[in-house]
Amino acid sequence: LHDLYHCHTCKMVDGVGVCTVCAKVCHKDHEISYAKYGSFFCDCGAKEDGSNPCNEDYLAVCGLKVRTPASFK
Repeated sequence: LHDLYHCHTCKMVDGVGVCTVCAKVCHKDHEISYAKYGSFFCDCGAKEDGSNPCNEDYLAVCGLKVRTPASFK
């Protein structure tokens, strides 16, 4: 079970969302809201080591650049 967040900047709401790592890495500085705690599939796809960049469907929406965990503040 994990926390699920919606990214309003990328229009990732209504049945789609991101995990905590993706919210901090790919969606840093975006308009994020907490959705729920439960079982879900992350629709973004970033990994803690910075590999596997975000789902290309969402990259087209907001032009995200993957950030590494070293940039967490």
